[in-house]
Amino acid sequence: MRIESGAKSGRPRRWITVACAVLVALGIAELSLRGLGLLVATPGDAPGRDGEFLVLCVGDSWTHGLQFRSYGEALEEKLNARNPGKVRVVRAGVPGQNSSQGLHRLEALLPHYDPDLLIVLLGNNDHQNLAESEYWKFDDDAESRLNLWSARLRVGLHSLRLFKVTRNVWLTASNRQTPDEFFSVEDVEISPNIRATAVDPVTHDRLLRYNLTRVIEIARGQDVELLFMNYFYFHGYHVNETIVDVANDHRVPLVNNTVSFHERISPEQRGDYLFGGHPTTRGNGFIADNIIEVLERSDLLASR
Repeated sequence: MRIESGAKSGRPRRWITVACAVLVALGIAELSLRGLGLLVATPGDAPGRDGEFLVLCVGDSWTHGLQFRSYGEALEEKLNARNPGKVRVVRAGVPGQNSSQGLHRLEALLPHYDPDLLIVLLGNNDHQNLAESEYWKFDDDAESRLNLWSARLRVGLHSLRLFKVTRNVWLTASNRQTPDEFFSVEDVEISPNIRATAVDPVTHDRLLRYNLTRVIEIARGQDVELLFMNYFYFHGYHVNETIVDVANDHRVPLVNNTVSFHERISPEQRGDYLFGGHPTTRGNGFIADNIIEVLERSDLLASR
């Protein structure tokens, strides 16, 4: 009887040990993912000016470049080919970053780099990432559908890298569309059965408009020239249209990559410019050319 009792009493201890080991493993995984994120998100040393025209590019993985040469690198090379050593382009893109996170980072990046020109490409991740946002302030039904604590819990979950990785793995394993797959197709019909999206279209639009407007206010408050861009593909939540509207409302020069891509690149060629939801090296060169075209039209390069 004593042996059996001892075995039974040992089971809870084993479960506690296993649970603690799992929690420690999850904690290590989260810290590792955060460490990788910090390597990308932490600003580098501000480059010496030496009379250079400094361009700061703020955005998500499209700005970072991932496995391909970024549009910022292509832009610097193309501009300096005209007038060597006169332009420096700083790439400050963070993969997965939403417009709220981009806005918060901008408040530190602008005084750090003191750029002449700010290029902004944000909004692509707002539908799947609520981290650092206060999305409930833009939700008509927030009073009846959720309370402040549940909203903050959702924001907290979306702040965990492990949560987002696990969610996408689960969606893929269950043969459901991931957020990237859902929003990288044209003429998409928004289905109420899609659970990958974090916010509804109306709330998303209001949140993005607010964040982009604040970006404009901050940039203009520090006398920084500003350029907005949008993405190649059409979105179920009209991200590109929102960017265009805000740019037009506030008279911000706009690089409309959506229109350029679909008007100038044939369907047969698009695979050379876009792969896995991100521009290839060729696609980023195309974006750089679009930027230069708008900069010339805006006379921002007249003295460069």
